[in-house]
Amino acid sequence: MRDGANDPDSSADDAADESKARSFATWVAAATSGAIIAQQVAGKAIRDAFYLTNYSVRTLPTVMVVGATVSLFSALAVSRLLATNSPRRVLPWLFVGSGVGFFLEWVLALAAPGPAAIVVYIHNTVVSPVLISTFWAHINEHYDPYAAKRAVARIGAGGTVGGVLGSLATWRLSSSFSLRSAVLGLAVLNVLCVVGVLLSRIKVAAAPRSTRSLAPSEPNDTGVAEPLRLLAKAPFLRNLALLVAGGAAISTLLDYVFDAQATAAYGKGASLLAFFSLFGLVVSLGSLLLQMSFGRVAIEKLSIVMNVGILPGIILLGGGFGLAVPGLASASIMRGSELIYRNSLFRSAYELFYTPVTPSMKRRTKTIIDVGFDRFGTMVGGALTALTVLTLRSQPIALGIVLALALLTTLVR
Repeated sequence: MRDGANDPDSSADDAADESKARSFATWVAAATSGAIIAQQVAGKAIRDAFYLTNYSVRTLPTVMVVGATVSLFSALAVSRLLATNSPRRVLPWLFVGSGVGFFLEWVLALAAPGPAAIVVYIHNTVVSPVLISTFWAHINEHYDPYAAKRAVARIGAGGTVGGVLGSLATWRLSSSFSLRSAVLGLAVLNVLCVVGVLLSRIKVAAAPRSTRSLAPSEPNDTGVAEPLRLLAKAPFLRNLALLVAGGAAISTLLDYVFDAQATAAYGKGASLLAFFSLFGLVVSLGSLLLQMSFGRVAIEKLSIVMNVGILPGIILLGGGFGLAVPGLASASIMRGSELIYRNSLFRSAYELFYTPVTPSMKRRTKTIIDVGFDRFGTMVGGALTALTVLTLRSQPIALGIVLALALLTTLVR
């Protein structure tokens, strides 16, 4: 495909048409991002409420570790699949499989809600990061580091809008539908995501890519161990992996503290789902406001490293506040502020780290970093949480570990 920006013989009309095609593709991608995040935030609220309605919060670390372990193997499988297939071909089938899975889990919930709650929790834990990572792999293959900044900010804003709509719908419907019916709703959301992904494949115009790569030479081996060998040879990607793992461990510990406080305050069933949905709505609105107010400025004016480095500072402040004033309010502020920044400015800046990496290398390593190391961090966080549950002061100890991990994260460069 000819790019009018780089071909001196192309006409002004050709350049204008291509610019319109790119703009159209970006808006379609933003809408698709919204659909994906809508099903993610709704899925997390339903997953947590369904599980905590059927099981004690003290069992939560165990199912966290199990889900993270299964997700780790799924990341390896998807990474190998992406080594030989483009993300735009793989992504629709991932959503189809997820939608069918939620439908079967709804059927199981009609007869055995307890086992279904476990399966739904593990399913959501496994598929959400894989779907998001594969979607962004599809997106950032179409922009060079210079064209990516504005497009990624717009697509990220679409995701935050989707988070608002997904949380609002779940909150409003929580009093009208049972948790089992909500699982069926997740299957429907995955069908909508399939439609969005297919539409996003229309007229996607690839921008000129930089020939400079921050990755080492790329062998043709597509074995499961190959991405790990590539990471070992690329300090840039290896540091990204450490950053992701540390962030996942922190999120797991914060999630346990938040869930424990919410369960103690709201009990089980519809009231718990309503609270989780309302919390998700506040987080989504906060992410949207932050993205719309500072997203473009942060991406274009501040360095990517500075954008990413703000998150540990937020966690340190929130963790200190949680230790000083324990309770649901402080737990909500801690978890909410971390999620608001992570889902907006952090996500947009983080994805830009991949733009100098060649598509072949990205397909081999991105899912391993985004999902594999995220799940590894979740496993570590779950194991640490399980150890804190054995103590009489599990939540203060968990927050102390969060502060220590946040400090270590600041050392990653």
